[in-house]
Amino acid sequence: MGETAKWLMRTGLVMMAKFGKGHLIVGATSPRSLAESEIARALPNTSYSGMAWLLNANAYVAYNGTRTIDLKQSVMECACAACSGRPANQVSREIKTIAEHNLIEFKSLLNGGKTMPASSEVFDAVIEGGLTAVVADLHIGRVLSLWRECFKELERLKPNRVIFLGDTHDFKYGKPFTFEFDAFGLRLIELDADAIPLRGCCDSSFADLERITRGILFGKRPFRLPGPYDYRPEAVGRLMAFYGMSKDRARIRLPDGKIAIFEHGHRLGVDRAASLDDVKAALLKDKEPGTIRVIGHFHRSLFEPDEGVIMLGCWQTMTSEEENLGIAPDIMEVLLIREDGTFEIHRGEL
Repeated sequence: MGETAKWLMRTGLVMMAKFGKGHLIVGATSPRSLAESEIARALPNTSYSGMAWLLNANAYVAYNGTRTIDLKQSVMECACAACSGRPANQVSREIKTIAEHNLIEFKSLLNGGKTMPASSEVFDAVIEGGLTAVVADLHIGRVLSLWRECFKELERLKPNRVIFLGDTHDFKYGKPFTFEFDAFGLRLIELDADAIPLRGCCDSSFADLERITRGILFGKRPFRLPGPYDYRPEAVGRLMAFYGMSKDRARIRLPDGKIAIFEHGHRLGVDRAASLDDVKAALLKDKEPGTIRVIGHFHRSLFEPDEGVIMLGCWQTMTSEEENLGIAPDIMEVLLIREDGTFEIHRGEL
């Protein structure tokens, strides 16, 4: 097999034919397959044909230089002719616009004579309006959890979206019941808000998640439980969907153009009993310039948005571990992000 044929197979280009004085490649899959230096060396005077730009758009895959963006998991801001002046959420959800964007990126790569730099900025979400609520550490599955009180506050606030900062369920120390999975899923649906779930230290193990769901589906406990909640097979499906779209961190463009980084906070490398000053120093140490960093995990409150750091308390009353550590948790906090991008701490009442 010749070197050119091997290169075609490696890059995913499926057919080559003589075309005038050069070559015609049919089935060019994406900009990633068009490593310009290899093409120029292997196939001078080359033309290209293919519908990958449209097929990828139908799968919500956008081009960004020689890379691709999965718009099922993210949002793209771009200033190309197809996207310029249009809201990012609209651009990232319209197949027609994504296809036009892909074609422009593809043609730019071919006509530029060199690999084009990435021209789009990618976020996990772009907030363009409405009220956003952020909550941390519900620890559903522990008897001390205040997750129902959390939902009462959310139902009063009526946010357009809710960001869960991890440890929403507690698979590590808690023993969640089926009716809790069911009630959480149903109330989240009834809230009618977009959910952005993050993983924490107590709900990031998919092995623990599998163990718990396996116990529900195949354990000896009755499928139907007494009280107002009956077991529903779809409860486990909702839970798996919630964690299926969860991430370790979320990079989000706020309505005022600022960027906020949301994460649980357990990866800071700071002890749970550390002082607020030590936690703040760790947050500022690795903070991207001009961003705001928002975490939970420590079950205590720190609200300094002007310095770019916010830490939320939890929705769980004091545990024996916290009592031994001498930590008094700040409970029932909701961080509100208004339409103008300003932050506000809202506190519920027992």
